[in-house]
Amino acid sequence: MLRPASRYALLALTCPTDLAGAAWVLLVRLLWGRSLDARDGVLVVVLRAESWPTRTWYRGWGGTTIGHAVMLADDDPHVLAHELVHVAQVEAAAMLGVLLAGVAAAAGASWCVALLVWALTPAASYAGAVLAALLRGRAPYRENVLEAAAYAETR
Repeated sequence: MLRPASRYALLALTCPTDLAGAAWVLLVRLLWGRSLDARDGVLVVVLRAESWPTRTWYRGWGGTTIGHAVMLADDDPHVLAHELVHVAQVEAAAMLGVLLAGVAAAAGASWCVALLVWALTPAASYAGAVLAALLRGRAPYRENVLEAAAYAETR
């Protein structure tokens, strides 16, 4: 369990991604969600079984993470554990984003550019993992290093 100061520091680091994730999870809850609660400092929305996403584009999918926000197709603790690994990966990428934003600002970039670097680094990290998997001739989703690490940690 994280100390409160550590939890707040991680939330501050992931703030741009968390804002997008919270907006997304609240919209999903409003339109298709069965429940919304906080677990280990993470907003978790569970979809209704009969909802449009579970019957169409989200069929066969277990969960999705954006910052400290998770969407689950079903309230499966194994899938949640997998998604919480992704939350930790987002935290690490956000730390890198803060460092890169600082470098950009020190190099003379505008505060707007530095903020964009910070905000987009977690998504860029996942995109990089997908691209690297493709370049290795691997499956872009299941065999990228971030997904493989989450599956390995929760097996």
